[in-house]
Amino acid sequence: TIKRQAGTTLLPVSTLFRCRIFPGAVIGRLVRAFSAVEPRGKDNKPEKRTEERRSDILAEVARAVSRNDLKKGIKTVREGLKTWPDSHELYGWYGVILLRSDKPDKALPYFRKAISLSDKTPEYHNGAGYSLLYTGKTREAVVEFKRSLKIEPRFVDSLAGLGYAY
Repeated sequence: TIKRQAGTTLLPVSTLFRCRIFPGAVIGRLVRAFSAVEPRGKDNKPEKRTEERRSDILAEVARAVSRNDLKKGIKTVREGLKTWPDSHELYGWYGVILLRSDKPDKALPYFRKAISLSDKTPEYHNGAGYSLLYTGKTREAVVEFKRSLKIEPRFVDSLAGLGYAY
């Protein structure tokens, strides 16, 4: 297992290299970060254990993606977006799943949405960079990889993306 700043643990290195787009760091950051959206019940009062429910949904998506069960991952993300429509994590996950499904053109709008909700998350810029790179938009991909590196200069996935682009 690899370690990153502040003791955050990401996926095992072997997982990173099984995927052609190196989404391990994307997955690790998405599991950690949570949005501040608090859904409300029918009585317009905050639902109990909202944070736990959101955490469970994100963990379920992470498990599905790590097992390469992308259909279950998409189903879980869609269910989560019904409750948390402003969740940058869920939009980021949707983008990751579509990239893993070899649909980079469909992944890009989800990464763009995640960026619009949380523009200081380098993984979203990285995902957008790979989406652009795989659709042949190399110059735009370089811009996104550089944005990611501006936020986190030693972000290996973005450095690799720049290498592929050049």
